[in-house]
Order: sequence, then C-alpha cells, then structure tokens
Amino acid sequence: MKHLTYEENYNKLKNQILFDTPESKLTPVIYNKGDFIVHEGDQLESMIFILSGKVKIYQNYENGKTLLLQIMEGLTFIGDIEYFLERPAECSVEALNTVKAIKLNFSYIHKKLRHNILFLDHMLVQISRKILDTNKYASLNLMYPLDTRLASYILSIKDDLFDTVKLTSITDVANQLGTSYRHLERRLKKLEDDSIIVRNNKTIKILNYKKLIEIGRGNIYERNNESFVKG
Repeated sequence: MKHLTYEENYNKLKNQILFDTPESKLTPVIYNKGDFIVHEGDQLESMIFILSGKVKIYQNYENGKTLLLQIMEGLTFIGDIEYFLERPAECSVEALNTVKAIKLNFSYIHKKLRHNILFLDHMLVQISRKILDTNKYASLNLMYPLDTRLASYILSIKDDLFDTVKLTSITDVANQLGTSYRHLERRLKKLEDDSIIVRNNKTIKILNYKKLIEIGRGNIYERNNESFVKG
C-alpha cells in the first residue's frame, strides 16, 4: 500500500488539524531505526505527529514479558491519550526505520487548541480508533496461530530495499509474539524448510514473499493509519 509522503502528511496535519498553529511552535524531529520515541511510563510534554516512517508499539508487563500491540506507518499521533488524561505513556514506541515527525508542546495545545471544536473532533476520532484497535490487537495472540503472527511480524519489520530482517534478540521477539523461545525457533525453522525464508545468524532474508503474505493473512499488525485524518 502506498502511503502519503512527509510533505503530504504535513500539509494534511496543518490544514485539517492544527489549523493556524505557527510553524515556530512545531519542532521537527528525526528518529533512526531502533530509537525509542516514547518509553512506557514517560511523562510526555508534547504531542508527537509521525509524518513518515514505521513504528512498533508494545507494552511491558510486571513478569518481564512484552506484548506487541501494533505496527504503524504513515500519519500517526502519539501522546493524545496522555494529554487528555494527564497520565504517563501507556506504551513504548520504537522506530523501525527512519521516522520523521513534529512535536507540539502540550502547553500550546492547552492554550490554543483545547477548545477548538474541529481539533477536538479529530482527536475524538483518533482516540476512539485507538481504543478499538487496542482491544483488537491485544487479542491477536488468541485469535491467530504463531505462524500468522510471525509472518506478519517479519513483513512489518523487513528492510523494504533488501527484503531482509535483522533480529537483535530472538527472546524479545518471542515475548512480543506471546510464545516461547523454543517454539519460535521451531516455526522459523519450518519457514526455512519450506524455502520461504533463509537465516544467516540473526538476519532473515525473504525468499518467497507471496507465500509469506499468505501465511500472515496480509499482515495482521498493520493498517492504514492515514484514515485517522478525516477529509
């Protein structure tokens, strides 16, 4: 699926959501692959609008486990729920490639946008979708077999230029997919035996992209985030 460019998303954001917000109030930021945009528990001071790039969103639990909630690409808002509820970040957000975004301080939102009906309308749509998606994605480990979750994960984090995936930790991936290290290794080996992927240490190369999409049912972790923005 083709996503809007940085410039297209920026214009949409300015014209449909932020309206007359001066550019001097918008702080551009760039995150590299592996950078944390938000850590769970952070006390945020700005709303972050991701305009290009892909991010991974997950939660940590007291037992040391993590759960992958969603992978998002395109125009994405971070900090909206935290702003309105005045609470720390609920999830961690990590860049999966180069991510370009802008930040807008909560204090400006409170003074200039908090009572703007059109802005609040967009926020209502955004937050409502997040609530629905949280329920949906939190149940993926129950709804789909590991093969589907694994194939979708590989499709989501692959390098688009080389069709490769670099896994920093099999244990972390197993935790995020809600399975054990050994079970994940067995399913990776099955993908290798079926000539769908080939592994070299922690690097995975996709050999049969069509079959991987079929196993992943398209990609259960991704959707079109640009539908958040109305109009």
